[in-house]
Amino acid sequence: MTEQQIRKALAGPLKAFIAGAIDPFELQDKLDQTLNETEDAGKTYYGFLYDTRVFKAVSRFYRDGGEDVDLLRREIIDILLEFREYAYHVDDTESELFEEDQDRPFWKIEFFDIAGLYYHRRQIRELCRDNPDYKRSQSELIEDEMVDCDIPRYLFDQQDAELVFEPENPSDPNAIRVDVAGKSIGYIKKRETDEIRSLLSHHQVGNASCMITGGPSRILYSGYSPARDKAIYESVEREQAAYKGELRFCIGPEMKMQDLVDQKVQIVSNEHERWEGRVYLYLNAKDDIKGEEALLLDIDGVPSIYRIPVKDMMSILVLN
Repeated sequence: MTEQQIRKALAGPLKAFIAGAIDPFELQDKLDQTLNETEDAGKTYYGFLYDTRVFKAVSRFYRDGGEDVDLLRREIIDILLEFREYAYHVDDTESELFEEDQDRPFWKIEFFDIAGLYYHRRQIRELCRDNPDYKRSQSELIEDEMVDCDIPRYLFDQQDAELVFEPENPSDPNAIRVDVAGKSIGYIKKRETDEIRSLLSHHQVGNASCMITGGPSRILYSGYSPARDKAIYESVEREQAAYKGELRFCIGPEMKMQDLVDQKVQIVSNEHERWEGRVYLYLNAKDDIKGEEALLLDIDGVPSIYRIPVKDMMSILVLN
């Protein structure tokens, strides 16, 4: 069975439950039966959804006495929406994987962590901008469902990075410093400097860019008070939270992610394997609701609602 057939089979009893054709107390047996009849379901993301989120929702329903059918219905609807998002995933049996030696623009993407950001906090702060969400009121955060998530005080846009070799560095003559906009922000980790040097000497590196996350932040925690029978919230500020830095190498022609808009591409992703379609939107971190740099694809004329995070991508091939 292809992944699309597996997705359709697994979604069957969930749709039947939403339509009222299956009693909630019959749902567990239907789920078990469908999973047993579906070949290789466990090897797909749909099987993972089915085996974790669906069964957890049903188990919680039984544990709570089977009273909150509406909550179970909402959870199943949410899972079905995620099934729909992944319906645009290109199955291995449905698309040929093109090779990089063909006469098409091809980029291999490598990521490396940046060390030593703690000692460059002042320079990093000069590169950041204030996050307007950080100062929002509690009621605004609740209304926009921004609870139980980290809200950074500062935002850092993806920027070009420069690698500076330091042969006279007294601690490590192989040290490679990372500069952004003329400011030093950290170093390549010692165990990865040889790999970086090899990439630079044997490959055409289209561009190196840097993304910084973390730093001071706040979280609006949510909870429930049985005594008051209402939701309660607590805002916690984390002034000493550490910055995290990531260097991205695009090995191939010089490129910017936004230049891929309107291009037909094939993307090999670390988590979701392979995608194929036309890029209709590029989101940088400040545009994306999840705070991730991402691409959105139009697949066979259908704009996908699923974001493909750039940090998950292993390669990009332009098919035009």
